[in-house]
Amino acid sequence: ERDETPKQAERSAVEATAVEEPASESDLTEPLTRDEIITASESFMEDGKLEQAEERLQSLLVVDPDDVEVIFRLANIRAGKGDLAGAVELLDSIPFDHPEAGFPALGQSADWCLQLRRYDDAERRYRRILDRFPGSPVAHRKLAFLYNCQGRRHEAAAHVYELCRQGNVRQDELHSLIHLSHAMHGELVDQSKLRESESAEEGDYRPIGEAADARLLFTQEKYQDAAMRLEQRIAAGGPPSVSALYGRAAAEAQDEDRLTRWLSESPEAVRSFAEYWAALGLWLISENRYEEAARALLEAVDRDPTDVRSVGRLRSVMETLGRSDEAAQMEQRAVALQRLFAINNRVADATTPDLAAMESLAKALVDVGRPLEAVLWRTIGAYHRQAPRDAMLRLNAQLGELAQADASSGSRDAKLCGIDLDQFALPRLELRPPTEAAPKSGNEQRRIAANFRNLAEDLGIDHAYQVAAQPQPRGFSVYQSVGGAVAVLDFDCDGNTDLYFAQGGADPPNFIGDQTNQLYRNLVHTIAEVTESSGTKETRYSTGVTAGDWNQDGFDDLIIANIGSNVLLLNNGDGTFTRSAFDNRDDKTLMTTSLAIADLTGDAIPEVFELNYLHDPEISRRPKTGPSGAVLESLMPQEFQPGLDRMIVQSADGTFSFREMKETASPARAGLGVVVGDFDHQVGNEVFVGNDVYANQLWRRGEDGAWDEIAMQVGCAYGFSGAKTASMGIAAADFDRNGWLDFHITNFQGESVSHYINSKGLYRDRNLQYALAAPSQSVLGFGTQALDYENDGDADLVVANGHIEDVAGSRAPFAQPAQLLENLGDRFELCSVTDDSGYWVAKHVGRGLARLDWNRDGKLDFVVTHLGECSALLINQTESENNWIQFRLRGVESERDAIGARIELRRGESTETQWVVSGDGFFSRNEPLICFGLGAATAVDEVRITWPSGNTQSIANPEINRRFLVVEKQTEPFPL
Repeated sequence: ERDETPKQAERSAVEATAVEEPASESDLTEPLTRDEIITASESFMEDGKLEQAEERLQSLLVVDPDDVEVIFRLANIRAGKGDLAGAVELLDSIPFDHPEAGFPALGQSADWCLQLRRYDDAERRYRRILDRFPGSPVAHRKLAFLYNCQGRRHEAAAHVYELCRQGNVRQDELHSLIHLSHAMHGELVDQSKLRESESAEEGDYRPIGEAADARLLFTQEKYQDAAMRLEQRIAAGGPPSVSALYGRAAAEAQDEDRLTRWLSESPEAVRSFAEYWAALGLWLISENRYEEAARALLEAVDRDPTDVRSVGRLRSVMETLGRSDEAAQMEQRAVALQRLFAINNRVADATTPDLAAMESLAKALVDVGRPLEAVLWRTIGAYHRQAPRDAMLRLNAQLGELAQADASSGSRDAKLCGIDLDQFALPRLELRPPTEAAPKSGNEQRRIAANFRNLAEDLGIDHAYQVAAQPQPRGFSVYQSVGGAVAVLDFDCDGNTDLYFAQGGADPPNFIGDQTNQLYRNLVHTIAEVTESSGTKETRYSTGVTAGDWNQDGFDDLIIANIGSNVLLLNNGDGTFTRSAFDNRDDKTLMTTSLAIADLTGDAIPEVFELNYLHDPEISRRPKTGPSGAVLESLMPQEFQPGLDRMIVQSADGTFSFREMKETASPARAGLGVVVGDFDHQVGNEVFVGNDVYANQLWRRGEDGAWDEIAMQVGCAYGFSGAKTASMGIAAADFDRNGWLDFHITNFQGESVSHYINSKGLYRDRNLQYALAAPSQSVLGFGTQALDYENDGDADLVVANGHIEDVAGSRAPFAQPAQLLENLGDRFELCSVTDDSGYWVAKHVGRGLARLDWNRDGKLDFVVTHLGECSALLINQTESENNWIQFRLRGVESERDAIGARIELRRGESTETQWVVSGDGFFSRNEPLICFGLGAATAVDEVRITWPSGNTQSIANPEINRRFLVVEKQTEPFPL
């Protein structure tokens, strides 16, 4: 016996009626109606008896297979049993045009497809809903979420913009519009390890598929990995947006073969996406087709106004085209976008609503022409602060007006800063045939471990660059942060390299102190400091220094860059120098940096190219410090007036005049590094200048004697990103062995280096292609040189690193490790260095760096200066059996140092090329020695020299593992 409530009793009766089977037809009472069977089914479901519930409903489908309510109920039962696929199949039987159930059935089946990870099926169903009901917020939201999870960010944005126009948008969706190139999730997920319960849910932007992984890799600037992740998806025929992402990743990775193949094969539908045009614009820039590149990049920004990379490249393209006003507008837009991204991150990272940041975000959106998003953020802020009703009504009215005007992503005029894209012709695809992937260098199979030892202390080199009269560990004026340099020369002509170090050690306003520059004479197994006896003492504040035969008497002279008067020290040939008047000004507001001695006028008489960093009365200004004296922020070159470079032109009688380089509209720039040489295989030297946060310059002398600045036209004014870079040191070598001189430039921490590959006088920054971007972003590079440390014939790189200031709380360390990067043919790789002197494992504030062969063993060494630390002489002790050959050149019809000579060495089918250059990159001067690593080769077939005069000269079968002096027009070289 049991007590039952009336409801329980009624339920028990229903269950009994539903469950008990009659013995025969004669025992049947009145059949149950449809509603009663549905009620019975509901009772079974409440008790968790899903099988019985399903059985009862199935009986109704026997009577009416098109009963949509029953189909819907059955589908929910199957879903409750975990049979989502069966549930979807049932709902698919409901016609979409059914007036009551069609829309809900399609929406529910789409949601279940999402849970089943049948993403294409879910997408098709949501799209069918929008075909019938274009304004459906549910379908727009679901598609936006799905596309964001899949990395199809630009497709997602179209649906979020519609939600914005409806005023039906969430905060996470607004965040998704800020930077469309970036992923909406933070980590790669192994899809195969996800449980069914871990399928994507709204608000949880877990990555879905290869495109999502590729988008995240793209966000992390792992462009090559992103392209490779999409390779199979593209081959199988993915959505056009994913194809556009693949092409953009290939372009950003500087993968020319993938990019050109994709451009030639991509379907027409891909052209509707911003990333197609961004990729095309990059390719056109690399082809120096700037008018067409402008159109492609404008098309990209028109479709995606958040694409700050394309905005930055538009700035450089417009400047190259001589459109300075448009370039300035794009620069302002790039800065505004970066500010917008930073504020958005503040809002997103806040644990509680940051109302002030939301208002700042709204203002930043208005600044970039996106008023609709701004109103929506203000509405969210008003909600959180419980704004009065009239304020909410005003915001709703603004929203309605903007939605009516369709101002979702901003007007074209706002997005393009008023530039009419139709003034630029649409690009023509004139593609070179795709090439096979370049084979990897064989060097990888015979890697040789590097071994260097610092012998400075052992030899007695005690030079340490000081930034002031008294030790000063931080709080640097701009002139103090860049440090000093070293020149390698053989001042006594004994065949051994000597060292001349610059010294600061002085204070304003006079910049003259007690500490002096230092000259060290190489005595083979020891050294002697001969500054006083040689007459090379200099107590002005010195930065750069160079050497060369200024008066063509056969002895190396010295020129010193100072704050105040620069100095010429003429070598007397007897171990002493005579100070000579050399500067027509003693300006303590002017800071000279690098110097280069070379024939710049074609008369076989050398000139000097003088690089000036700043010219500002505020030269001695110090950075702001806190109460404890800690530096709060370092000084930057933009805060000062830049200096104007000039040329010191020498006449045959030894007199000279000064010529300022004024051929550009804004010639004054903060120059740090300079290289002079023959870059275009035409008679006459050119000058390449690396400028700090200004466009680089390449000066070429025309037939009329006038100098033209052509860096923008030939592609070496800006880095690959289109941005102006820090451009500290410059290493010049034929890194890709194509017979043309390339430039490697160190940049600021957080920036990638620039690696300009020269192809017949046109340059392309290939820092990513050669795997140099990643290892360079974590350091701030100064001096750098090409140095084939193992003599395998490939130009490796050595870099001195160190920050410009010891800033309190900075994540960027002040002292940083030196780097050696091995050239593996198709890429560079950071390599470890064995060093029992301890230099390599320590961190330094590195500055000037020069290359030399100190002990004449055929292995290249280097010398490096630091701030406040003794300079180092790193002797190459690498164990290598590779062969080598070295040359010194003496001009006769050319100037004696033969700056601009090109030396081609042929062995078998291989030809390697080197150049005699001056300036040597950052403040310093290398040993003027041409060094060829020969690898395992045991013979050289021919050495061919093209002299600056235009004369050519050949040497057949020179002996290897020797050093030779080659004199212009003399047939036989002299062993040294």
